[in-house]
Amino acid sequence: METLNIILSVLLVYFSLTLIIPAIIVPNLWLYKTKKTITSKKLKEKIKELGKIKNKNLFVKSTFLYVAKRYSAATGPINFLVNLPKLFQNDPNKITEKNGFAYCHVQDLIIKTILIGSKRFKEKDIKEKITFSAAIHQHLEVNIDGKKINLDPWAYDLGVPYGKYLTISTSLRNLLHSLTKL
Repeated sequence: METLNIILSVLLVYFSLTLIIPAIIVPNLWLYKTKKTITSKKLKEKIKELGKIKNKNLFVKSTFLYVAKRYSAATGPINFLVNLPKLFQNDPNKITEKNGFAYCHVQDLIIKTILIGSKRFKEKDIKEKITFSAAIHQHLEVNIDGKKINLDPWAYDLGVPYGKYLTISTSLRNLLHSLTKL
């Protein structure tokens, strides 16, 4: 019975730290949303540059690749913990000034800001989807002329291509791979 209590306690702590608490306190993940006002010259220029792409599908894919290649994912528990303060980034104007690591919801915020800022998409065309892999995870579902496309730039580094999103099997495979490197 004592073993069962320990297991249940560990599970409760795990799900609280990886699902419940982040969903409540992390901006743009679930409950707390920020405005996406564009003030950064760099962000405005990027929207203008990408906006030259006439084909809507190619525009979305180019935006996805811009974010996926510019920002990296947490490849392992140590990288995840070292970058913990970045969980609370919520200003796309400041985020786009730097390359490097960004959590899933932050990368999604940048994509969403660019798509809406282009005036080709409205808020209703872009849905934030929550999945659970090793922790709570967000990706986008974009409606392009009636066709839904999944965007998961954070998982791109992990081998998840454009149009797909991180699943629990992909997440566990990558977690096991990163643990073997420790």
